[in-house]
Amino acid sequence: MRLYNEARDKQGEAATKAWSDVDLKTYFQSQRDERKKLLQAELDSITLYTMTRRENTIRVVALETVEEFDTRLGVELSNLVDGNIARLDKWDNANEELTLARNELAFSRDLLSLHAPTLSNCAAAAKSSIILPAKANSALNDFKASCTIEKHASEKVAELEKAIGGTYWLAFEEEEKRVSGAKKNAGEKTGEYKAALKAYEDAVNSDPAGAAKPSEKIADLAGKLRKALDALLKLQDKFGFAKEAIAKEKVNTLDELLGKVESGAEPGKDAGHVEIQALMLPKIADDLQAINALDKTTPKTALIIRRDIEKGRADAAALEVSYAEQRVALSKLILASRFEEALLIRSAQKQLKPAMKSSLAAQTYAAALSRASSEIQDSLVGAAGYYLDAIGRQRSHTQRLETMKTAIAHERSIGYAENSAGQWSSLIGSVVGQASEYAAGGQKFSEYKDLIQSLALLWIGGGVNK
Repeated sequence: MRLYNEARDKQGEAATKAWSDVDLKTYFQSQRDERKKLLQAELDSITLYTMTRRENTIRVVALETVEEFDTRLGVELSNLVDGNIARLDKWDNANEELTLARNELAFSRDLLSLHAPTLSNCAAAAKSSIILPAKANSALNDFKASCTIEKHASEKVAELEKAIGGTYWLAFEEEEKRVSGAKKNAGEKTGEYKAALKAYEDAVNSDPAGAAKPSEKIADLAGKLRKALDALLKLQDKFGFAKEAIAKEKVNTLDELLGKVESGAEPGKDAGHVEIQALMLPKIADDLQAINALDKTTPKTALIIRRDIEKGRADAAALEVSYAEQRVALSKLILASRFEEALLIRSAQKQLKPAMKSSLAAQTYAAALSRASSEIQDSLVGAAGYYLDAIGRQRSHTQRLETMKTAIAHERSIGYAENSAGQWSSLIGSVVGQASEYAAGGQKFSEYKDLIQSLALLWIGGGVNK
C-alpha cells in the first residue's frame, strides 16, 4: 500500500510540462526549410554557370577550326555513351521502331476491344483459347502480332540502353536492387511493429478493469444456488425422499436471502447479522477491488516502449523505401537526359559533315561561316546550334537532376535523425508519463470512505442482532 504524496505529485506535473515544451517537429522542419533554400540556390547556380559556360564556349568554338570542332564533338559524344557511338545510332533507330510498334499496338487494341474487350491486353490475349467469330479472331491475331513486335522492340531498346549507359546504367540497376532490399526490410519491420502492437493491445484487452465486478460474480453465484435449490425441492416433491433433510422454513429463508444477494438489495432495519453480512459482502468486495486498483500503475510501460520503438523502426524502413524509389526515378531521368544530350551532339556531327568535306575544314569556324556557301553555312550553323543546345539546356537539366539526387542523401540524413529523435522522444515520454502517473498515485483517506462505512455498518448490524 502506498499513500499519496502532494510534493511528489507536483514534481511529476513539472516533469510532464517540461517534456511537453520540447518541440522536435519545428526543429526538424526548420532544418528541411534551410536545406530547401540551399538546394534552390545550388540549382540556380547551375543555371547561371551553364549560361556562362555556353557563352564562353561560343567564343572558343569561333576560334577553333572546323576539324577541331568535329574532334570536340567526337570526344564529348564518346564520354556520354561510353564509346558506343555506333550503338547510339542503333538505339535511335530502335526507338523509332518502338514508337511505331506502340502506335500499331494501340490501334490493334482499340480494334480488338470492339469485339473482345476482356482480351485487350497482351497477357490475356496470349493465354486466350476462346473461339471467336472471324472478324474478332482476325483482330485478336493482329493484336497478338503487335504485342510480339512491341515486346521485341522494347527489349532491343533496353539492351542498347544498357550498353550505352555504361556506369550510369550499372548505377541505375544498383538503385533498383536497393529498392527491392528496402521493401523487403520494410515488410519485416512492419511485421515486428504489428507483433508489438498486438502484444500491447492484448495486454490492454486483458485488463481486469474490464472484467466483471466481484459483486456481479457473487450475484451470479447466488442465482445459480437458487436454481440448484429449486431443482432439489422439485426432486423431493416428485420422489418424496429425505423430507426431513430440508425444512421448508429454512429453504424459504435461504431462498429469500439468495434472492436479495442476487438483486443487490440493501439490508432492512430488522435484518439479522447473517443477512447483513451476506448483503454487504458484495459491496465490500467491490470497494476492495477499487482500492487495490488505485495503487497499480499501468503495467504496460515496457510494451508501450517496445511498440513505439518498433513503430519508429518500421517508419524508418518505409522512409528508406521512399528514398530508394526517388533515387531510382532520378537515375532513370538522368540516363534519359544524357541520352538526349548524346543525340543532340550526334545530330551536330551529322550536320557538320558537308562542311568537313569542303575546303573550309581547316579554317576557323568564324572564317568558314563568313566564306561558305549557303549550304555549308546551314551545315555550320546547324551543327553549332545542336552542340550549344546539348551543352547548355540539356546538360544543365542533367546536372540539376544529379544535384537533386545528391540532395536525397541530405534529406535522408534529416529523416533518419528525426526518426531517431522520435524514438528517443517516445522512450523518454513514456518514462516521464509513467513517473508522473506514479507520482500522482497513492491512496488518499477519502478513497477508503465507502469501505469504512460498509465495514462500520456490518459491525453495527452484527452487534445489534446479537
